[in-house]
Amino acid sequence: MIELRFLRISVLGFLIVLESANAFASCEIKPASDLVIDVKSVGARGDGSTDDTKALQKALDGVSLRGGTVVLPVGTYLVDAKVGLRIKSNTVFKLSQGAIIKAMPNAVDTFSILRVYDASNVAIVGGQLKGERHEHQGSTGEWGMGLSLHGASNVVIKDIISKDNWGDGFYVGGKSKNIQFCSVVADGNRRQGLSIVSGAGILVTDSSFINTRGVPPQAGIDIEPNADGAVSDVRIVKSQFLNNAGSGVASYLSSKFKDGSISAISIEGNSFMRNGAEGVAIFNTLDAKVIGNSFEKSNKKAILVDEKSRAIVEQENSTRD
Repeated sequence: MIELRFLRISVLGFLIVLESANAFASCEIKPASDLVIDVKSVGARGDGSTDDTKALQKALDGVSLRGGTVVLPVGTYLVDAKVGLRIKSNTVFKLSQGAIIKAMPNAVDTFSILRVYDASNVAIVGGQLKGERHEHQGSTGEWGMGLSLHGASNVVIKDIISKDNWGDGFYVGGKSKNIQFCSVVADGNRRQGLSIVSGAGILVTDSSFINTRGVPPQAGIDIEPNADGAVSDVRIVKSQFLNNAGSGVASYLSSKFKDGSISAISIEGNSFMRNGAEGVAIFNTLDAKVIGNSFEKSNKKAILVDEKSRAIVEQENSTRD
């Protein structure tokens, strides 16, 4: 029996609740200070026709020194995704219900609407990130992201939709750690709903990854390190994977990458329906658990585990044709 231990730790303005040895946070958010900046107060229009990139970045920079909250009222805010918005440490970015940050059409291969790079204690809550896959002006590349994390730590992403991106709805890399996706939706993205290429202590809970299609792997969630990347301690729980052209969840380490690794992956209590490949596909992965999931109308096997993986697959998983 695993003994649960409960700790309450205040870390640079965020109240983080740690449960058990995995130390996953509970998606609680507490601003670092009482400073609040409404983006309209620094010139953002949110009218769907004005480029609001500079105004939004000004608001985000305005809370970066002492920490605080940036509020995005209802509206459509156009952002030059070639530049994107950078969120710094100790920032809560709160998007109102009905607030949309929309990427302006471009022709570049690689970009992100929002970036959290080398920052800690960040929360992004509510609203929608809307990509430009249907207006994209180029034909190459697959790295146009809604939200990218690189070298980030103690980040909560909550109640936000990321859809119609040229690449991924969400991307985690650069040895990021303690990242929580809570009640998020990735819908209609071209490459993945969520890519995890480097990181540790990543929680996905109560979320939906749907309608991913366009360029492989086309998975709801793809755990796939780059050449020397490592991914460990990932929990995917109580989430939905529906109508993705690839797998619902794929964990894959290329045999070419001798220095990469995937370990301690837990996939529990999720629903997989009408995915184009396997519901769950596990390759070259250590200590994976696939427990208590339901699978319906997978185009291939419900669960596929290769001979190089070490995995526990419980009979509690249920399958329907």
